[in-house]
Amino acid sequence: MRKDCDCGKLIGRKQDLGLWSRTLLTLLIVVGFLGEAVSQDTVIVLRYPSASNVNILLECSVAKLNRAARYSYELKSMFDSQQRVGEFFVDIESEIDTIISPNHWRGAKSHTRRAVMWFSRDSTADIPPGGRLGGFNLLSRGLPAIGIYYARGYVPIPEIPFGQTPDSIIGYDVFQNSFKGWTVTPKTVREPPVVADVLDTLLSYTRQSAELGWLGKDRDNGCDDDERPEDGVVKNIEKRLEKTKRHLERDDSLKARRELEKLVQKVERIWKRSQDQDKKRGRGKEWKQDTSIMTSEAYALLKYNTKYLIDHLSDKQPKRGKTRERE
Repeated sequence: MRKDCDCGKLIGRKQDLGLWSRTLLTLLIVVGFLGEAVSQDTVIVLRYPSASNVNILLECSVAKLNRAARYSYELKSMFDSQQRVGEFFVDIESEIDTIISPNHWRGAKSHTRRAVMWFSRDSTADIPPGGRLGGFNLLSRGLPAIGIYYARGYVPIPEIPFGQTPDSIIGYDVFQNSFKGWTVTPKTVREPPVVADVLDTLLSYTRQSAELGWLGKDRDNGCDDDERPEDGVVKNIEKRLEKTKRHLERDDSLKARRELEKLVQKVERIWKRSQDQDKKRGRGKEWKQDTSIMTSEAYALLKYNTKYLIDHLSDKQPKRGKTRERE
């Protein structure tokens, strides 16, 4: 037995070795657990490239048919677009009777939301920057309303490594990763209509059309006798609708109808003058929203919704006693 053994140092070394062993064992366990977690629960996320690098001008015109209306769309891809367009969608709030597509395009209803979608069948049918394409048509019994459209630029589909199915794809949703704008789309209205609600809707369409550039805010050179040119087109239309509302509050449907008939005539005059002005200036459709007194979108919204309201008003006049009482 050695008497010169330093028991304190020996015990200290044993303690140090024990602590190191436990630390190393803990690290091995943690590393093993993490390695197992990564191998079994790896989340593969695929990022879809941006499909919104396009600049689109869309024109919509509406034509009344026997039992429905035809909504016609024409797309113009501006020269600063960085992608060609191969997908086009419009949100709808109405049943669609027929979908018509241009050559080498296919149209269908969306299965996930209320929308109509068009896809080019091959890349040669895509709309290049500076190109234009019409022939996107819907037949619907719905009335013209303001809705959203989407145009999607072409990007190559990201490659997925063999055997690695992604758990999620960021940016694949066509309604998120696309160019968005406002247009006219069909909307089902309540039958029988609530007249006051339709009037409020017409007022809203008038103001929104002005904000979207579909209705000019300048001087009104086609005034009726009870209007002032300096009030402008938008203000005079609003005043006509407000007068209609006051007549209806007095239960005078006959005078309300006359006000709305004047409005339809005014819309027709403005529309004709706007078309003549555009032809005279010789400007293309890409200029219209900046210079026209009225575009085809505002024309459809105001004309067909007003005529719908006229068709649902009677020729009733208030009783004399009731009129005096209100006066």
